[in-house]
Amino acid sequence: MIRLANGTYVSNINGSTINLFYRGNNRCDIYVNGTFQGNFLFNEAKAEINKVEREHQSWNNELLKKYQFPEFQENEFPMRR
Repeated sequence: MIRLANGTYVSNINGSTINLFYRGNNRCDIYVNGTFQGNFLFNEAKAEINKVEREHQSWNNELLKKYQFPEFQENEFPMRR
């Protein structure tokens, strides 16, 4: 979930864009793909969206590789002391 200005939070889960607009007093409005879904408790809505994001990660951590460009090899940069 990305926090933008003025209490706006944006997330993308399974191709759906979810917007949370914080209204104060722990209340927020939720929009899914631009359609208003209702008013909810902010902390519970944010926690549930974060939980779903963790369950539906769009990348596989096992496929990530170490940064291997030759210009950034460790042996080329001596440690400063």
